[in-house]
Amino acid sequence: LARMDIRRQLDHHERFLREVAHNSAKPEIDSDVEALKRSLKFVSQNGAAAKEKTTRALARIFNITEDEEMRRLAVTGLYRINKSQAKTQLLAIYGSSNVTEKWRSLSAHYLKLALEEGQQISKRDARTITVIEAN
Repeated sequence: LARMDIRRQLDHHERFLREVAHNSAKPEIDSDVEALKRSLKFVSQNGAAAKEKTTRALARIFNITEDEEMRRLAVTGLYRINKSQAKTQLLAIYGSSNVTEKWRSLSAHYLKLALEEGQQISKRDARTITVIEAN
């Protein structure tokens, strides 16, 4: 019963995140910031089974916001989601020339951790992750 409740809540938060990612230009200005942070936090804590569309939404939210907490929660959510697509998105953040060392370092940490935990990662991405210098 508890598992069904978490799945139901996850579905709700995933829908909200996808909607924000699709409709927002700057979430901290044109979205309900508190609701967005609640959804990001829920996925970062309970999102292992989140859908592929949600991985794209988290990556987009990371890219369009300047809010540090939202960015951190988006990166953490991508780590938590046990799908290879999530790790591909995390690797894209790591490899982006538009992010600071702080985000590269956090992404590298989560990518290494996901690899150690045996999370779903494509063979190609796994090879790339093994050569990352994590701090």
